[in-house]
Amino acid sequence: MSYMINLVLNLIGMPYVTVYAFACTIIFCLIFQIVCLRKQRTKKHFLKVYLFLLYLMSVYYVTGTGSIWDMMRPGFMIRPETISLNPFENTIDMLDVLNVMMMIPLGFLLPWIWPAFRNIWKTTLTGMTFSFFIEISQLLNLRATTTEDLITNTLGALFGYLIFKIIYKFQSKKTCQNDGKFMKEEAIIYLVCSFLGIFLLYNPLALINFMWEI
Repeated sequence: MSYMINLVLNLIGMPYVTVYAFACTIIFCLIFQIVCLRKQRTKKHFLKVYLFLLYLMSVYYVTGTGSIWDMMRPGFMIRPETISLNPFENTIDMLDVLNVMMMIPLGFLLPWIWPAFRNIWKTTLTGMTFSFFIEISQLLNLRATTTEDLITNTLGALFGYLIFKIIYKFQSKKTCQNDGKFMKEEAIIYLVCSFLGIFLLYNPLALINFMWEI
């Protein structure tokens, strides 16, 4: 019975947790925009950026990205059995396919928003690095940290880039042209800031407990 009650409470709290997760994702990005960008970007560009940040939030949520709060739970310890360095020990399964699909938007959005990422190696390496930090953070919350996830996520970023190139090839350059002159590091800053926001600020259990105490 208590399980069902907790399930209902969690479902009711999901919209609030989603808003909270998005706030954690964008807070440092917003500070960066206010301090460094100001009026240097167009509204169209910012719409693309917040679409990108919304996607990042969904990745953090689906993967269960770890946070500093996970280290504060009673009995915390990193368990070696959650680490797998042997990829594809069994056969390729649906989870592998989903991991690839999850990172396709990253490989597409990076070159679509930032011309500096219209390079297959840069986009793929960024996808691999992003996936690596998510995998490392999962050591904190007992989720599986595997090289298999790293490989499939990297492939997803690669496929996303290839999809962008195919679309870009059949459209005029004017259609895919971005607004203004962008900082080459802007996308990396958003990735780092959003990850730090989740890692340092995201504690959904505390939010839900607070909601039901008031």
